[in-house]
Amino acid sequence: KMNLELAATDEMIAIASRVKPQDVCIVPERREERTTEGGLNLKESYDHLYRATQNLTEQGSRVSLFIAPDLKDIDLAKKMGAPVIEIHTGRYADAKDEGTKQKELKRVKDAVASGKALPMALREQRVQAGT
Repeated sequence: KMNLELAATDEMIAIASRVKPQDVCIVPERREERTTEGGLNLKESYDHLYRATQNLTEQGSRVSLFIAPDLKDIDLAKKMGAPVIEIHTGRYADAKDEGTKQKELKRVKDAVASGKALPMALREQRVQAGT
C-alpha cells in the first residue's frame, strides 16, 4: 500500500491522480501557514479542498484530511466526503504548563469522540511532548 501525504496543490493532485496511491493525506502546504500548526483550514479552503477530496476519491484513493482537534472541522471534513481524518496534536505536545496540557488533551479527546460518532475512520497522530 502507498500512503501519499501532499498539499492540495494542482500539481500534487495531478501527481496523485497519475500514481493512484491507495491512501492520500492532505496536509497544509507551507510551514508559515497557520494551519501547519493546527491542521488544514477547512472553512477558508472548503471549496478547493472539497474538489481535491472528490477528485482523489474518484480516481480511487481513500482521502484523509489533517485537521485540528476542532468539532467544526470534523463536521466540515465529513461534509466534504473525507472518509478519514487525522488529528493534529501539536498544541498538546508543545504545552508547557499542566493547565494548558490538560485543556489541549480534552480538545483531542473530544475530537476523537466526535470523529468516532461519524461514519468515518479516525487516525490519531500520536505526538510525544518534548522534555
